[in-house]
Amino acid sequence: MMPDDGVQFDQPTLASDDIAAIDALVEAGFEIDSVEQSLRPRAERAAALLGLLDQTPTLNGDSALVDATYLRVARSASQPAEPALCADDDEALDAWVMEGYDASRVAGSRAERARQHQQIAAVVTETPIPAGGSSALIDDTLARIQSAIESQESNLQIETHRGAPSLRWADLISVAAVLLIGASVIWPVVGQIRHRGQLASCVAGLGNVAMAFDSYASGHKDALPVATAGLGGGTWWNVGKPSHSNAANLYTLIDHDYTSIDQLACPGNPNAPTVELDDQAHDWRSLEEVSYSYRILFGAVRPNLHSGARFVIIADASPVVRAAIAGKEFDPYGNSLNHRQKGQHVLWSDGAAQWAKTPQLEPGDNLWLPRALEIAYEQKTGRLNLAGHETPKTTEDDFVGP
Repeated sequence: MMPDDGVQFDQPTLASDDIAAIDALVEAGFEIDSVEQSLRPRAERAAALLGLLDQTPTLNGDSALVDATYLRVARSASQPAEPALCADDDEALDAWVMEGYDASRVAGSRAERARQHQQIAAVVTETPIPAGGSSALIDDTLARIQSAIESQESNLQIETHRGAPSLRWADLISVAAVLLIGASVIWPVVGQIRHRGQLASCVAGLGNVAMAFDSYASGHKDALPVATAGLGGGTWWNVGKPSHSNAANLYTLIDHDYTSIDQLACPGNPNAPTVELDDQAHDWRSLEEVSYSYRILFGAVRPNLHSGARFVIIADASPVVRAAIAGKEFDPYGNSLNHRQKGQHVLWSDGAAQWAKTPQLEPGDNLWLPRALEIAYEQKTGRLNLAGHETPKTTEDDFVGP
């Protein structure tokens, strides 16, 4: 940007140490513990910043007013030599935005011009995306551009500065096509960056949850959280019914203020609530709201947090349990839906959060199944069934749900 006094400012760049830290973070799969010790503090700050990509900004006030403000800021940044709308079309555009992009609500002499603005926008916003992907999208867009150019000409009056030629309907449609084609190329990259931000935010949340487990254990004789004292067996996947829901055991951390509900909301689960439920809630309201599967505590085997061998406490939501509840066949080696089925985060009893590319952990224990079903699957003794009352038989059997 060139200010009025003609001084040219250099473009901001990252310091070499920050670039090295970000590269190391990416190479480590966003696992902070795998980053070189000297780069770890900078990598942690980078991971925290990437986590902000998943946060939804809150804008207070009239959304139409916000849109109009952005429009005017963008317009004021234009160079004088660029084409500009005439005053009447300029006012009609503002009126259309302020009326919530509904031309029928614009009154008076601006109505017809607002309708024309809406028609131009519809060419971009209402064009369906073909199933063939980016290549088909580009071909379809260009075909629609040609059709639009041949069928109609805009009555919009464009004023220009310094004698620049006036814009035609074809010019505006061509610009819209370039934007649409550019978006089709850039969107997958943006999606990947957002996914990386979700991974960083997820593992940061698990770090806070690990501290909540430790605090709970300190006040409850090293025990893991349970909703009721008498969990002796039965169905454990009926979310919303605390006496029949293993998720309610995990919700105990929220119920007793050891953590907040947003810390147990994985960014990869769009249905996860991030605002506290009502005071009477002792569980999530539905299976879809549950982001993490908790070690099954129904049954006789309940390990203490800091005694015995290291074991899994929670992991990203089990796809096996969700398929079994729906009555569908499942892949016992499938990954959680939270992170595009690329893997899942696992929180261990020692407080370490690990990214696992498969539910098959060392030495061959499957997160989604109790050992008895793992053996049945290995021996191929018929269809694999999960009924929601299975429990781990030993403390070494890592089995989480729902």
